Amino acid sequence: MKPQILRTVHIALLCTQESPSLRPSMSRALTMLLRITGEPLPPPTNPPFTDEDKMELKDVEGDSHHLLYESQSSSVATLSHSTFYPR
Repeated sequence: MKPQILRTVHIALLCTQESPSLRPSMSRALTMLLRITGEPLPPPTNPPFTDEDKMELKDVEGDSHHLLYESQSSSVATLSHSTFYPR
C-alpha cells in the first residue's frame, strides 16, 4: 500500500510543477497512475509554493525532523462570513 501512495503523491507533484511544459498531460498522468507503461517516473521539480530561504531542517530531540522558519514572524488569516436572506 505504501508504494502505491508514494507513487500517487509523486504523480501529483509532477502535475503541480510550476512550468506547464513540465507537467504531464491528463492522459499521460492517467497512464502513470494505471502503470500502463513500466518506465520510471521523472523526478519532480520543487513546487512553486515553497520558499527554501525560510525553511531549514533541524534535528529536534532524537530522530524526528521538523521544518522550521528561520524568522519567527507569522500572519493571521481572517475570514468573513455573510448570510443572505430573501426579502
